Amino acid sequence: MLANRVLRKAAFASTVLALLALGSARAHAQVAILMEEPYGFFGNLSPNGHVAIYFARVCAETPLKLRRCKPGEFGGVITREPNISGYDWVVIPLVP
Repeated sequence: MLANRVLRKAAFASTVLALLALGSARAHAQVAILMEEPYGFFGNLSPNGHVAIYFARVCAETPLKLRRCKPGEFGGVITREPNISGYDWVVIPLVP
C-alpha cells in the first residue's frame, strides 16, 4: 500500500515535470539589474550600494529621454542619481 502511494506520487511528479518541460516557451531576458557594492575608502564611510537597470531594447536619445533601440545598438542603463540638474535619474548608453 505504501509502495503504491509512492509510485503514484512519483508518476504524478514526473508527469508534471514533463508537461512543464514540453509546454515551456523559450524566453530571452531583456532587462538586468546591476547591483554595485562600494569598496575602499567610500565603502567605509557609507556602506550603501548602488543599483542600476540595464534595458536591452531601450536606448538613450538624451540623458533624460528614452527611445527604442535601432539595430546594432546595445541598450541603455538607467540609474538614479539625486540632484542631477534637478532630476532624479539618468540614462547612459551601454558602450561595448
